[in-house]
Amino acid sequence: MIFLFVSIKVYLVILFTNIKRGGVKMNEQEIYVDNDLLGQQILFRSATGERLGFFNSRIVSMLDFAEDRLNIRTAPKNYEKVREIRYKDIASVDVKRHMSILYIILFILLAIGAIFSMGITLVIDVVLFWSVFGSKLVITTKSGSKYSFVTLWAPKTYQDFTEALRQTVERANTGEYLVANEEKSENIVERLFIQRDMDMSKTCKESWNIMVDELCSGKTTDELISSLYEKCSSNSDFTYPEKNNTFYSGVCQVLSNAIGADEKIILAINSALRCANPPKKFIALTSERIIFYYNKRIHSVAYEDVYKLSFMSPPNSWFVNSFPPNGEEMFMMVSGTFGADIMGLILALISRFSDEKSIRGHKIVIMSANDKFGSY
Repeated sequence: MIFLFVSIKVYLVILFTNIKRGGVKMNEQEIYVDNDLLGQQILFRSATGERLGFFNSRIVSMLDFAEDRLNIRTAPKNYEKVREIRYKDIASVDVKRHMSILYIILFILLAIGAIFSMGITLVIDVVLFWSVFGSKLVITTKSGSKYSFVTLWAPKTYQDFTEALRQTVERANTGEYLVANEEKSENIVERLFIQRDMDMSKTCKESWNIMVDELCSGKTTDELISSLYEKCSSNSDFTYPEKNNTFYSGVCQVLSNAIGADEKIILAINSALRCANPPKKFIALTSERIIFYYNKRIHSVAYEDVYKLSFMSPPNSWFVNSFPPNGEEMFMMVSGTFGADIMGLILALISRFSDEKSIRGHKIVIMSANDKFGSY
């Protein structure tokens, strides 16, 4: 009886640790998208008036195809109900026509006004209706949860995305796994990356070339970390265990309840204008994942779940997986903070960890953050 109780307790501790680290790792068979669809993204942008606000009353969502899940980023942040949905958890994908409550009320008022204005406001009503009558993508999960993504455009404008998502969901629900195309090359760059778009700015290209050189040199993760520490030793926006300064102590304090006992903080980058104590906003690389901390929230990506590195300029930036509409979760190279040399080492470390921790045949797409099915 005692043994059973201890076993259950140990299981719960392990399960809770996995949840804190961002969930159970992807089953090595759960790949439902091919290399052409991997990393493809679509931007949904609602009409003005979808939410209350003085300056910006729109809601923007980016939906992104990962290997076994749909990644989702929404702005404003308080409208982000979910950040990912596994394909096998989706029951249906539907498209419906949509109009915000604000415009519905406005139409009613204009219709009433038409009675007293000899039909003049009725013309305004028709024009306004035509301009704001949009649609929404509705994803329903098997648990009954519904998630809607609103756009000004008609359903046919993003039909390709909808069909691709439906086919992926059907594949997941029937257990039709795709076999990863494992490259036999010993060159990690050829084996790991899908170079979909390499039209980079000079600074982004320089950071990419540095990453390639570091990976092809055969450096281990420990050697890459040592190189990073050497580059960041005199930079106050970076901290790591050997520095053991106020910034590092603050990062440890913020993450104390979020990381496991075996997870180590390798490097932290201050991404706020000023370094407060405890820090208000930072990026941390640990032995297990990349952590973005802002607005008192922790968001992370496990190295084995990295499927895309996208670039943008200006500003000269790199993003891990989904492109965030709020612009928070990114590595931005800024003069006076850090440049292509450090960014290249960071990309190399992320890629090396991803290659070591993921299944054989795992791919990372390199593409522009602006490449997408479309913006709707």
